[in-house]
Amino acid sequence: MSDTAALEGLTSHYASIIKDFLSFGRHQTELGAREIEQEFRNVRDSRLLSNDYTDKEVRDILKDLQGVLQATLRKETKNCIHTATELLRQVFKEADNVGFTLTVDVSSIESEYAM
Repeated sequence: MSDTAALEGLTSHYASIIKDFLSFGRHQTELGAREIEQEFRNVRDSRLLSNDYTDKEVRDILKDLQGVLQATLRKETKNCIHTATELLRQVFKEADNVGFTLTVDVSSIESEYAM
């Protein structure tokens, strides 16, 4: 979903909140990308110092790096889900406080994500 689509139909107050949330998300994404970049540097600087590696040694190094990157991705995804869940919790709690019942069409969210 584009930033413009995310803001469509919202008051300026809510659009500002969404912009802040999107900015936070971009910042978190950048932090995750930097963490992955650092892992590549660590492997390069600490494990790839010699010019003489067997195929098995290279495969093992790459397998280890893959594991680290997968763990990083899982951690960042978990953090993202937690943040979005907390945001939804706050919105739903506020809706309950003023007597509104909100619904979310998860299938439309999944369809939007597939685009």
